[in-house]
Amino acid sequence: MWIGTVDEVGEKYVYLHEVRPDATWHSSPLGYKLKAITSVEVGTHYLVGLAGIAGSADTPRTE
Repeated sequence: MWIGTVDEVGEKYVYLHEVRPDATWHSSPLGYKLKAITSVEVGTHYLVGLAGIAGSADTPRTE
C-alpha cells in the first residue's frame, strides 16, 4: 500500500509524495508505474487518522 498525495501524473508513471506509517514524509516524490496501481482509497479511518498526525506534504512532520 502506498499512501501519499499525487505530485505528478505522466503517461506511464504517477509520482506520489508519500507518507510513511510513522507519519513522516519522504523528502521527495517517488514514481510508480500506473499499471501497478489496482485500487485507490480515500477517506478511510486509517488514512484520516494518519493525515491528522502527518499533516500535509507542504508542511511535513519529520523526525
